[in-house]
Amino acid sequence: MNVYIFTSIGKRISSYPEDTLSEVFDRCKSLSNFYRQIIVHRLDNQILYTYLRKIDENSFLGLSVVLDGAIDDLRILWQSFEGCVTDFLNDGVLLSYTQSSGIVWTEHGILESQEEVNLKRHNLEILLKKRTKGHLRQIPPVDFSVSIDSIKQHSISDAIEDIIYSCHTFGYTVIVPESNEDAIRPNRYQTLIKKISDENSSLKEKNKKLLTKKKQLKIVSILAVVLLFAVVGICFLTDNLKSTKNALSNANDTIGFQRNDISQKSMRISNLQILNENLQSELRTEYDKRIEAENKLYEISDNIRRRQPFVITKTSFNFSTGYFSFDYYGMEEKYVRFVVCAFSEDGEYFYNNNYALYVYKGHHSHSVYFSSDLNRGKYYSFLIKERDDLNVVIGGGRH
Repeated sequence: MNVYIFTSIGKRISSYPEDTLSEVFDRCKSLSNFYRQIIVHRLDNQILYTYLRKIDENSFLGLSVVLDGAIDDLRILWQSFEGCVTDFLNDGVLLSYTQSSGIVWTEHGILESQEEVNLKRHNLEILLKKRTKGHLRQIPPVDFSVSIDSIKQHSISDAIEDIIYSCHTFGYTVIVPESNEDAIRPNRYQTLIKKISDENSSLKEKNKKLLTKKKQLKIVSILAVVLLFAVVGICFLTDNLKSTKNALSNANDTIGFQRNDISQKSMRISNLQILNENLQSELRTEYDKRIEAENKLYEISDNIRRRQPFVITKTSFNFSTGYFSFDYYGMEEKYVRFVVCAFSEDGEYFYNNNYALYVYKGHHSHSVYFSSDLNRGKYYSFLIKERDDLNVVIGGGRH
């Protein structure tokens, strides 16, 4: 089983032919000789970074991103990719921990977990967009003198200039960590449960040895009594029986103490298991709440985006210069053509339809020249409408 989860910064990965990508990923898998590595392959004017995490002898988890240049800080990719793998493990999506702290595939494949996988791919894309900003270098034209199947290997500690040169020059560049050890560690609950399980196994083994010693002690005591009876005689029988009784009593006391200790440890294990189940239930509940809130936020944002290209938050008008200014919150980046209308209380009407604005996401401001003929002694109501659909009022204000 091999799973690849794609994301991209720039051109969508779907713009590349499926057979081309399949050939690239097969080639990347054949070059994977470590538990963790990043394999780099140039795609025209972009670079494909593929992180491969070995799960068992025959399968990998792959995380791939297409960037519009060569990244100058590989730690950004390592930390982002391995953080994503840890999220998969902690949430039990595709991957899970074994009792011995190993990593295996879950019973639910990628089709059953499609919604959770898409959410984590989306989160990874947002994180990489933020972290790679200002860290991408433009790559030179393709050097056709170098074979497209050429291979170059680097350690992550190598000079970044050498790595960047290899990434846009050679067909495939393999980047490996300084150590081949697994950097993904189990969470604290898995570690605690394993520790308690080991303690329980040790106590059971000790108890088994004590029971064996008890049986041996009984046999030795019986033989001692018989021998003493034969050698010393009936006159010493009472004292020897009393001594044997005391020895058995002490042994029984010792066994009783050990049994109480085992019982307490078993109770502790049971309590911790219940606590773990409760925490897992709370985690699932909080995850469901987060998904529900994100879906509601998306629906609200989508409704606003379909109706409003941007939201007016504040307006002002300078009667001296004739400039109309407004603050807005952009829902998406696009060009918007709009008109501005002004109405006075006594029926004066002013109109201008020659405005165009490239809307940026988030909070921004913009000013347009409207008219310097308005009477500052009057109040005017300003309306901003879409130029292509005058029934859509974007916003306005009274000044």
